[in-house]
Amino acid sequence: TFVTAPHIRAWETKSGRLLKEWSAGDEYINSYTFSADRTQVGVLHNQLPQAHSIERLELPALKPKDNLRRDGHAWADLLFSSNGSMAAIHERNIELLDLDQGRLAASLKVTRTTSGLLAFTPDDRFVLTRMSDRSIAVWELASQQVAGLLKGHRATVVTVAFAPGGRYLASGDYTLTSPEAMAEPRQIRFWDLRTGKQVAVLNGHDSDVSSLAFSPDGTMLISGHQDSTV
Repeated sequence: TFVTAPHIRAWETKSGRLLKEWSAGDEYINSYTFSADRTQVGVLHNQLPQAHSIERLELPALKPKDNLRRDGHAWADLLFSSNGSMAAIHERNIELLDLDQGRLAASLKVTRTTSGLLAFTPDDRFVLTRMSDRSIAVWELASQQVAGLLKGHRATVVTVAFAPGGRYLASGDYTLTSPEAMAEPRQIRFWDLRTGKQVAVLNGHDSDVSSLAFSPDGTMLISGHQDSTV
């Protein structure tokens, strides 16, 4: 998630009560992400003159756990692996960082134009990235190569969700960044990650898809839209 502010706040959803606030001081936060178990939040923030940090905070207290400082500004997405031990950032290449060891684990060489990160798979074997041709690239971390491309979207993919078990993926697109696609129906597509095949399409949405989430039993998919409908 991209932000342009120096603060992170933790709220209690039932009461609406502010639990804790964390500040990056004079630095600005570029993006943040959660671990799948929701025990940690990762914060990417830039420092002057030319440096950036990836900081892990423990939830819900926003207690600092560790801070990996790196050279250069990072105008980048930030992803956490399922347990928060590894991070992925996208700059010129896709860099995988071992946060427990505080080091670069691997650099995935981008050979086609990659326009952003989407997600780690639940088993942490793959990273999904958004491509400029509107496909989704599936990077295998063991080989550091693209294992497959999910093709079919006519607009830019902005959100994905994994069904329980991790085999099936739902993806939603956003036409504001693809003016030529604005006349197309807004779509949610379903993919079988074992085969790389599209298995279903939901058409007829009146507004761009901004978020997706499966129910815990995988029988329902909730979609959020730019016109504030769910």
